[in-house]
Amino acid sequence: MRVRAASAALVLVATTAAGGMTHHAAPRALEAVCRGCVRGPELLRQLRTGPTIASLAVAPRRLPNSGGNVVISVRTRHAVLCTVTGQTSPHSSSVRFGEMNCAPGHAKLRFRVADNSYPRQETLHFRVRAADGKGHSVVRAASLVEAANNPSPSGPPGPVPTPTPPTLVVSSVTLPAALVGAGYQTTLVAANGAPPYTWQLTSGALPPGLALTPDGALAGTPTSTGDFTFAVAVADSTSATATASLTIDVSATPLPVLTATSDNWSGYALTGGPFTAVSASFNVPKLAPSRGISTTSEWVGIDGVGNTSLIQAGVEEKYNPGGEGVLTFAWWEILPAPETPVFGLGVIPGDEVMVAINQVSAGLWDITVADDTSNQSSTLQIKYSGPGASAEWVVEAPTDLAADQIETLGKYSPTVTFTSPQYAGHAGSLTAVSMEQAGTVVSVPSPMDAKGFSVAYGATPPPPP
Repeated sequence: MRVRAASAALVLVATTAAGGMTHHAAPRALEAVCRGCVRGPELLRQLRTGPTIASLAVAPRRLPNSGGNVVISVRTRHAVLCTVTGQTSPHSSSVRFGEMNCAPGHAKLRFRVADNSYPRQETLHFRVRAADGKGHSVVRAASLVEAANNPSPSGPPGPVPTPTPPTLVVSSVTLPAALVGAGYQTTLVAANGAPPYTWQLTSGALPPGLALTPDGALAGTPTSTGDFTFAVAVADSTSATATASLTIDVSATPLPVLTATSDNWSGYALTGGPFTAVSASFNVPKLAPSRGISTTSEWVGIDGVGNTSLIQAGVEEKYNPGGEGVLTFAWWEILPAPETPVFGLGVIPGDEVMVAINQVSAGLWDITVADDTSNQSSTLQIKYSGPGASAEWVVEAPTDLAADQIETLGKYSPTVTFTSPQYAGHAGSLTAVSMEQAGTVVSVPSPMDAKGFSVAYGATPPPPP
């Protein structure tokens, strides 16, 4: 099937970028739907200008001993990401607990401070670091005072209460989907407890062919399709316990595989849903010099097939013969808002990058981009309300918004390999998409196997991983 441009109901979705301003969108066969993304010269301008913090405020400045909601407000210049470090409880040490998009020049972070059980007032300290993505940053500090717990007007202070330890929880929220006849393995995760952890099935039934071991390994080869919901319990070394209800979707093998041709992306799109998680690892390619601007982008996302919603994250490489060679950076985006660069990862060609997008609860999602080569990662929790109707793994040629045309796909090498592509949700059909520009196939995926798939520059399909 050949995908054509500018349809209201998108058939497949992809990511776009540009020479002046560019962005991630559906293939030209699938009309671009994002506007105003920070790319090209504007992105370079932001990267080259040192950041400043014009103002920083914490409200309220004083809290009762019962704690309460706090808002940190910051105004910046030439900054794109602000990170907040500090104490959210009088009993805790200083940790990094928040990120803000400071590209608009102002941002707010809302959080809650826990109660103060000490018989003295406590000062909680916060630091905001504004960064521009080129290694330049600036820090400002602020603080608030939390009242004492039943302070005594005279006499020696009373005993200091022992802080309440955090509660053991099951961190695994969504589990990877499984296929009948294909090997399956994942490990359940717990947090806030004292290892080692011991797991057991408490109710419901695992998919036939799978078994749960006491160390949390869930593995085997499924033999039946369906949605299997079950409850697990975990205990730590202090006998603290926690429970959770989990679901595994098992689909028939093989999935129906369709084919499509697009002007601006190649890879695979999985339809069905609703999907609540998608992930994969891929290698970052390098671009060969070209006569004009050329761009390649690799990403993982949910939605965009048959709708204009999309949550996605990935890496882009842009070659500008009149500029500074190849610009490589990580990014995330939720349509229709602009793309946001993920600074601090220092992604370069040859790195192995992992992208994971997971639904935490209704309307709340985690986006994680990790550079496994440099052992750096960034996780953002954000609101998203798309239908979750598709999951995608894509290599793309972005769109120049000023010229309203797709950029030339960068001649990338080596082959981009998506390993361990996983999703949570019901699988319907799988579409393999090849990219064609100026009448020539320029990017094509391999067949998908148990390890994943590869995408190669040119018209010759590469072998599977």
